[in-house]
Amino acid sequence: RSIKVIHISSDAVYPSEKGNYNEKSKLKSYNFYGFTKILSEKVILNLKNYIIVRTRFFDKKNIRFSSSATNSFSSSIEINKLVKNIKILIHKNFNGVINIGEKRISDYNLYKKFRKKIKKCTQEDIQKKLIFKISKDASMDCKLFKKVLNDKI
Repeated sequence: RSIKVIHISSDAVYPSEKGNYNEKSKLKSYNFYGFTKILSEKVILNLKNYIIVRTRFFDKKNIRFSSSATNSFSSSIEINKLVKNIKILIHKNFNGVINIGEKRISDYNLYKKFRKKIKKCTQEDIQKKLIFKISKDASMDCKLFKKVLNDKI
């Protein structure tokens, strides 16, 4: 029995312009972090027994920022839920590339659920303070994951 490699990739491998990216969408990173994830995925694809999980996750107990963008979207998933979902994939013996996340939501609306006093801002407000590019709409189509959960693959 061979060892299964679980590689945690990122939604940053997608262009982050229009959202709703699926596993077959063209990869084009919008920053260096995404570029390194694309390169690491290429290495993993040479293996026989692997799962590449494209995701964005957060810890609901540790939201560190005081404001969040109303016009930046993702399919972020809470870290504990992500771990449980990866465990399910392992038990179902999934092999391949898969998006794991929740429904498309703005960063502000997501984090507001867990940090009530978070303030609104825009993606542009955040971007002008950074030296690297951040996403606009990195939301993912997670239909494949739902099919795997229901054994319809």
